[in-house]
Amino acid sequence: MNKAITAITLGQQQDILNHWINDKYTQKSDYTVVYKVLFISIIVISFFVFWNNKLRKEVKLRKIIEEQARNTADELAISQEYLKLHYEQTPLAAIEWNTDFEVTNWNPLAERIFDYSKQEILGKKPYNHIISDDIKEI
Repeated sequence: MNKAITAITLGQQQDILNHWINDKYTQKSDYTVVYKVLFISIIVISFFVFWNNKLRKEVKLRKIIEEQARNTADELAISQEYLKLHYEQTPLAAIEWNTDFEVTNWNPLAERIFDYSKQEILGKKPYNHIISDDIKEI
């Protein structure tokens, strides 16, 4: 048998091996790279879905806050208008001053009662102008 095998040329041996190897063993595909790419793709897509959901909630919350801020600003403007109207139409003299007791605002009734216009008294200390000299000492 060994003489017969040695009598076969290398080309013939290769042909025989190719014939038997091809029939007995089929080459299988390696899908590990495909699985790895698929796994990483799923992770990346999951991250994007999670992040998109989080951003959508944040946008919704910001829209609600902006709407509340607009409503609050509208309410504040109305409230300030009421306060201004009340300040100008009150039956009492209203005087506003800062921490140095200088007049910062003077309503129309204060002008009539104390006989000083708003421009004349702004930035001045009111007790020098509206309190008589004989009472200042007391």
